[in-house]
Amino acid sequence: MSNTMKSIFRATERLKDGFDFRFGEGNTSFWYGSWCKAGPLCESVPYVHISDTGKSIRDVWRNGEWDWNSLYTTIPTETADIVNQVRILGFGELKDVWGWSGKDDGIYTASSGYKWLSHTSRNHVSDESWSWLWKISCPEKVRFLMWLMLHNAIPTNVFRCNRGLAASPMCSRCDSDCETVLHCIRDCPYSRDLWYRFGFTDQNFFSMDVWRWVRSATASNSCLKFVAVLWWAWR
Repeated sequence: MSNTMKSIFRATERLKDGFDFRFGEGNTSFWYGSWCKAGPLCESVPYVHISDTGKSIRDVWRNGEWDWNSLYTTIPTETADIVNQVRILGFGELKDVWGWSGKDDGIYTASSGYKWLSHTSRNHVSDESWSWLWKISCPEKVRFLMWLMLHNAIPTNVFRCNRGLAASPMCSRCDSDCETVLHCIRDCPYSRDLWYRFGFTDQNFFSMDVWRWVRSATASNSCLKFVAVLWWAWR
């Protein structure tokens, strides 16, 4: 990947952070609405329980937190971690909408996008940028794989099933869980055994979401071994 393409990818990803969902009535569908940066939540589960299909955001947000016990559908841990970062101050009378944080009226323009990127470039925290990823000393193909993982864009069975390219989202190796990014490369018993064989046995290693997992492992002394096993697990 050229440096120009890397810059475009980084800028595009950072622009996404400039948009936020503005909760009004809270009547947007909890499962099928595009209100979360993880995408429609229905895409992260094999199916939505019939008792949950009609639930709106305000049906699940109660007393200042997400009421997971009110749902019959189980949400994967990595998805729940993303949703838990969404905080709602209250509901009002306006419609729920996505808005651009770079302007008071919430409407995106190219000039406001450029100003927003310029401002965040000066104040950007390194852990929130992508520079650490492209600086990892490993083959380009492995860096690109990690970039795809962090964008939930590798062709797992969940990814393919959501696009009509696979009959089932279940893992084709263990058939005990949906094949998400982390299940495929880390949590499937077959992948986990591979990690164990190379000394990655700390339970904290298997409890992090994909961003923290890749970020912390590549910043450790075991970085080279980690990326080697990561590539082998995917291959």
